[in-house]
Amino acid sequence: MLKIYHKLGGIPGWSHLSPLSVIDVSKIGRIYSAGGEMFYDKRAFMIKDRDYPYTLSICYIQKEAQFLTRRFKTEKDVLQEISDIRQKQENFYREIKK
Repeated sequence: MLKIYHKLGGIPGWSHLSPLSVIDVSKIGRIYSAGGEMFYDKRAFMIKDRDYPYTLSICYIQKEAQFLTRRFKTEKDVLQEISDIRQKQENFYREIKK
């Protein structure tokens, strides 16, 4: 089976999946309406990692759907991460349709 992986940028966030540094893009779920399969926001409370004010949340499905979070320094960085992941997802879906 075809697998396309993505090396995550930023630093780990709050979820127990966050230490993952490489993800299979086919396991990103599409079940959350609050922003699709991925969304980001500016952190309201920054007790630690204050240099990383943006959090990217990804619905990642291993055995069940769970959130994976990463923190980023700038909005530009998090938007680039989303763009990179979506490009790899498009490549994956294009390949499996062949």
